[in-house]
Amino acid sequence: MSASTALLESDGEGVPIICDLVSEFERLGYRWAHRTIAAAAFGVPDIRPRVLLLGSKHGDPRARGSFRAAITRPTLNVLHLLLLLLHLLLVLLLLLVLLAYV
Repeated sequence: MSASTALLESDGEGVPIICDLVSEFERLGYRWAHRTIAAAAFGVPDIRPRVLLLGSKHGDPRARGSFRAAITRPTLNVLHLLLLLLHLLLVLLLLLVLLAYV
């Protein structure tokens, strides 16, 4: 069991751990929904799945589009990453040139 999806695992009695958490959400008047997401799809350098809980006192988080509104893709895309890598390589090249003259 990884820590990233531990909430969905059984507590030993056959009940997922997330049940205790969402019971408390409901007691406090929240409506909730959960999704398992791939963090890498949002620019996080991690391949493990992550559990995301979304709670709301105003509206149903299970409604179509709620997760899309709560989770937006980062502005960093492949082109940005390539430009960042190119910049890093240019800085390293500059450092090598400077070190050659020292």
